[in-house]
Amino acid sequence: MRRKLEAAFILGMLVAAFLVAVAVFLVPGTQAAGDPINCPSSVVVSGNTAATAELVPLVAGKRVRVCGFVLTGAAATTVTLKTGTGANCGSGTTNLTGAMGFGTTTFVTYSGGVAPVLSTPVSQALCWTNSATQQVSGVLTYGQY
Repeated sequence: MRRKLEAAFILGMLVAAFLVAVAVFLVPGTQAAGDPINCPSSVVVSGNTAATAELVPLVAGKRVRVCGFVLTGAAATTVTLKTGTGANCGSGTTNLTGAMGFGTTTFVTYSGGVAPVLSTPVSQALCWTNSATQQVSGVLTYGQY
């Protein structure tokens, strides 16, 4: 009988640990310090103007953590992901990536799964710059914590 109780106790502990792990990875904002960050949000990237535009607005005290993106260009252009404050990251702008070059129907993908591959400083927005008047489209997944 004692062995059955010990086995049931161990099984119960394993189930409890599993449920905690599920909550940490699937419920936004429940991560403990040092745990992987999940990315429950996404934003469409689309534009054909040579300009910098905001993708994710800043939230005071939080970072934008990018878990992945896929972009495609219709013709020759470059795209850079940036961070900053003000309208369209017009102040304190810093590049998060180098210039990613596109040709006709070129794809760029980058993913870290549930862990971030890029992160803005605290209280800064995420923006992107298209260098030419060529269409760029895609999606970017992120979390803001």
